[in-house]
Amino acid sequence: MEGEPHDASILMAIEAAEFFSLRRQEAEKIVGETAHKVQGQWRACLEAAGVAGDEARRCAMAFEHDELEKALSFPADSWTVPDLT
Repeated sequence: MEGEPHDASILMAIEAAEFFSLRRQEAEKIVGETAHKVQGQWRACLEAAGVAGDEARRCAMAFEHDELEKALSFPADSWTVPDLT
């Protein structure tokens, strides 16, 4: 695996899948499905938890970034993440 020890990277996570007894294809599906769920639901989940305004805007950087865009490029049709809203 490439990268510095503290780099957060979707591709590094997928490369590490074998350490968690996952095939690469399984990891890509999990990443894709999770990314699609997160993208569509994170704001509603924060609101349901009573987080709003400036506090919610500060949380955005945890959900809106280049790594999410990469994750959204993976398939999202085989593994199901429960609806969080």
